[in-house]
Amino acid sequence: MFYDNGNILDTPFHLICGGHTEDSSGIGEDNGREVIFAGKYDWPTVPDDFTTLQDEKMVRKWIHSRPNTWSNLKGLKLPASLERVKKYFRWEVNYSRRELEDLVRRKTGEDIGILFEIIPIARGKSGRLKEVELIGSLKNYRIRGQLNIREALAHEYLPSSCFLVERELDDTGTPISFTFVGAGQGHGVGMCKTGAAVMALEGHKYKAILEHYFNNKTKLKSIYE
Repeated sequence: MFYDNGNILDTPFHLICGGHTEDSSGIGEDNGREVIFAGKYDWPTVPDDFTTLQDEKMVRKWIHSRPNTWSNLKGLKLPASLERVKKYFRWEVNYSRRELEDLVRRKTGEDIGILFEIIPIARGKSGRLKEVELIGSLKNYRIRGQLNIREALAHEYLPSSCFLVERELDDTGTPISFTFVGAGQGHGVGMCKTGAAVMALEGHKYKAILEHYFNNKTKLKSIYE
């Protein structure tokens, strides 16, 4: 079990972080909560190009690249269980504008009219969006919380909220389609199961893996003598 100041902690995990985990405060809408598990780059060293994924220029470069991280499975000989995960390291989802407008109306109950743009407002440490603003012909509408964002902009859920929005425009400048280009699957908090599996395949012991994904203010303690 993990302990912090004598308290047993929940130890969150997710399928694949996309190369950077998220602060524990990034799971819900409340960004003011204490960070117990801090988001971190999924590799021993952090490249200078990717030090601040809350910066839009940096996160754009991040999503359009395939940096060295334990969750980047490219070129590795993998068991079948990990082969199925590779598609989530970097992914794309495309909708026509009308399809996306219908999804937003159905998921949020808001009719924003013609959807012109999706603006990133706030990102977490891993580049996952915590707040976006939809710019519409009838109204603008903000969505807060990574899970709410993922649900409102997809038939079920987008793989993660670490994404960019690319638009195809017609001759009048009105969007024809929206493409979400993203990284990772899940909320990104705690242990990246894919990265942990690769670390284990490389011979890292369980304590080293846990220390990588969960910070030093916690300690592992057996409840059995």
